Amino acid sequence: MNCPHCHGELPVDYAGAKCPQCGAAFSPERGVYAASTSEPSPAHRFANTDPTIKQPAPAGLEPEAQRRPPEKFRTIPFFLLLLGPPVLTLLAAALGGDSEESASIPIGLLSGGAGGIACGILLGRRIGRTWLTKIMLGLMLVAVMAPVCIFLCFMGCTLGGWKLNIR
Repeated sequence: MNCPHCHGELPVDYAGAKCPQCGAAFSPERGVYAASTSEPSPAHRFANTDPTIKQPAPAGLEPEAQRRPPEKFRTIPFFLLLLGPPVLTLLAAALGGDSEESASIPIGLLSGGAGGIACGILLGRRIGRTWLTKIMLGLMLVAVMAPVCIFLCFMGCTLGGWKLNIR
């Protein structure tokens, strides 16, 4: 029997998954079997003796073309988006005083919501492996991170000295 790649002579009862001369991987349809038998057994034909050869994925799994490696996580923008709005509300509350015309509440709600949305998207892109999981995880993490960031903004208002006056 000869190697289909380099056409080198193989040993008579060779059952490996790679050619010993060129290292080319054999397909399962190659039909390697011992010379003493007239037909290959199905178990012997599809046996993978080399652990470095990857088996084809089952039919229900995604193809490799759709899988993407996780993106590099940008730490500095993440923490700027997470902690920037609370710092802005702290400054607005400290500079604006206790007046109801202070801009700390609109800043906290708008920038806190936007920061939470951006943080959720960054986390979803980092954790997910496929486009679908990135989108789904992004939506779930936006639902978690937006309230967290808005809560941090209200804590910034409190630390800045703003007091809620209910009259």
